[in-house]
Amino acid sequence: MFGTAPIEDAHDDLGDVWADGVVGCSGQDTWTGWWPGHLDCERLGWMIGPGLPDLARLLTQAVWDPQDHIWTAPPDHGRPR
Repeated sequence: MFGTAPIEDAHDDLGDVWADGVVGCSGQDTWTGWWPGHLDCERLGWMIGPGLPDLARLLTQAVWDPQDHIWTAPPDHGRPR
């Protein structure tokens, strides 16, 4: 069951939204009002459609940046295949 947290409040169980054991999950995050990964998908251009983030791609291809606490594109992103 999910609780609620006001925007910008520290929230230590956002990991419940992700599958347990996701690499890079810090155990504490700030609730922004967006589901985890949504804004990262928008920033990376990984959207399935308007307002629909490609979270599967994010979790399988992106690289977690523990310093900046964001998902980044893999090093070979954008190279021709």
